[in-house]
Amino acid sequence: MTYPSNQRFAAQAEQCGWQPTVAFDEGDHDWAYWDRGIARVLTWLTPPGK
Repeated sequence: MTYPSNQRFAAQAEQCGWQPTVAFDEGDHDWAYWDRGIARVLTWLTPPGK
């Protein structure tokens, strides 16, 4: 999927009453981009207080 397709999917999911977790970032798909994304996901997955 491309960025615009992802945005449309998230919008349609919300219209259907779903609550998707999305994070759209600018940047190229290089190692720095993925490092930031992985760090954010690991923080999101970590239970509070851990």
